[in-house]
Amino acid sequence: MLSWSATAAAGLVWLLCALRNGRTLWQASRGRESGSPILLLGGLFGAMAVLWCPLPQVRPWFWLPALLDGGSLPALAWIAWTHYRSRRPARQKSRQR
Repeated sequence: MLSWSATAAAGLVWLLCALRNGRTLWQASRGRESGSPILLLGGLFGAMAVLWCPLPQVRPWFWLPALLDGGSLPALAWIAWTHYRSRRPARQKSRQR
């Protein structure tokens, strides 16, 4: 019973974080808000919920909540991509000289 309670609690935290991250990403795309203090917590709590689940066939899917939460893996990919793109013109200019 305790493992189901821990799974449900961590899953609820994941859901709340994922909703908040989705709202933050939506507002950031509109230029209203730039970040979230709970960016990676949703994916972390989602992974914990799946790993704590008493059903062993679910555990290999621990990575899925981090992928579904827009503030976790998708946000990290976006941050890495925008950082790469912002540095790319500087590299090209330095090579042309």
